Amino acid sequence: MLLPNKPQSLRNVIESSFRLYFSGLTKVLPLTFVFGALAYFMQPNGKPAVTDSMDGLMLLLFLVALYFLSTLHVAILLMMKGSLLGQTVTAIEAIKRGFKRAIGVCIVGFVVEVIALIPAMIFYVIAVKLFPTQLLIAMIISGLIALYVLVYLYLAPFIYVIYDKKILESIKESYYLVKNHWWRACLLMSVLSLVALIVSGVVLAIFSPLLGWLYKDFFVLAMLLLFLLLAVLLPYWYSTILVLIWELKVRDGSNTGLVKKK
Repeated sequence: MLLPNKPQSLRNVIESSFRLYFSGLTKVLPLTFVFGALAYFMQPNGKPAVTDSMDGLMLLLFLVALYFLSTLHVAILLMMKGSLLGQTVTAIEAIKRGFKRAIGVCIVGFVVEVIALIPAMIFYVIAVKLFPTQLLIAMIISGLIALYVLVYLYLAPFIYVIYDKKILESIKESYYLVKNHWWRACLLMSVLSLVALIVSGVVLAIFSPLLGWLYKDFFVLAMLLLFLLLAVLLPYWYSTILVLIWELKVRDGSNTGLVKKK
């Protein structure tokens, strides 16, 4: 295992995320390249123009591509989890499990967003009626309410995959995992997101001039950069999620890490 069964400092958490990232990057790169190719396909300008009679077919292809994207999300997360636990998870095995969990993980993500938005929208509607001249303040507070709820439930889709839990169980697990550590979870999410943003900025700074010299078409350049960012950042983001879950479980008194609960 790459992580200790004891609470870590913020610096150690960041170091652990990079250690996990580099240990599993080469294993998941083929899947991230496929992910980037599918993301390219799903861009409206990334495919030939079609007639109206083919719109239904293109919609079907879009939904199939979306399903495969979700499958690859699950597969990459499972392979990074395998790297963390010192287990060998092949791409084929991960994809097979991804097929089974792809739709469910989308549902979990959708439910989480709805739960986070409902109290924020209720507050906004009430605030607008009571204080119609304070729209900006109402929007800001509504956003903070949604953020507050989202921090509790953000880990649900990942828990759904890691532990093979049911949808509602995943949401409950995320809530109870963050319940006593909301501020630390929010801080870790913010800092790790900032680190990912810095990494993406470095990647863009290095490769943008080179790709801009090779390709003059703006759309092609943008898609290549998106492709590159997905290949580099997706494994890192999942590394941060795994380290975050590990850290919260250790602080919550559960030393089982990411091993599936009995």
